[in-house]
Amino acid sequence: MSQEFDLPIYSGRQLWHYCTYSMSCSGLEERVDSSPMRKFPGYEKGILAAINTLRDDVDRHHLWVFGSLCWDAYVEGSDSERWKYAAQTVEFLQLRLSFQDKPDKWKERAHNLARFAVWEVRHRNPPDMSESRPALFTTIILSKAAGVADPGNFRRDAGEPWDYLCNELESWVGKALEPLAKWIESKEAA
Repeated sequence: MSQEFDLPIYSGRQLWHYCTYSMSCSGLEERVDSSPMRKFPGYEKGILAAINTLRDDVDRHHLWVFGSLCWDAYVEGSDSERWKYAAQTVEFLQLRLSFQDKPDKWKERAHNLARFAVWEVRHRNPPDMSESRPALFTTIILSKAAGVADPGNFRRDAGEPWDYLCNELESWVGKALEPLAKWIESKEAA
């Protein structure tokens, strides 16, 4: 028999955001289950345990950092935390760039665009499941960051590194949500 929650679960992004409204998540059970007769012990612990499998895994820690930047309500509410997690994500991304078998000019452009790609992909994947959003950065801004003199030539000169960065981060989005998707499936199957 499937459990019914007062909070409709649409996505792992929404769940990650909702669960992190407080540092301890101690009040989540009351917010999620507003009916006093229905209690699901360990509801919030299961969510946080799923999220923390990423944090505690050295090979997947970057996914937890990026997921926290995108969907953590605590990080969203703190400028210093948001910048800290963004800087860490850029570092992880730039480390990956160093292993790419690409020309130095490509790597330089990708390196310069990394911080913009982090904010762009975060913007495209909000916790509220918005359908579509306009691009966060104009071609003029991205051209300046990439060192492309004519913004009209951005796609030709820096489109490949930009696409690589955005695609890599989009893959991180999916991988970061895998533990929550499994948790949601287990709750729906219970």
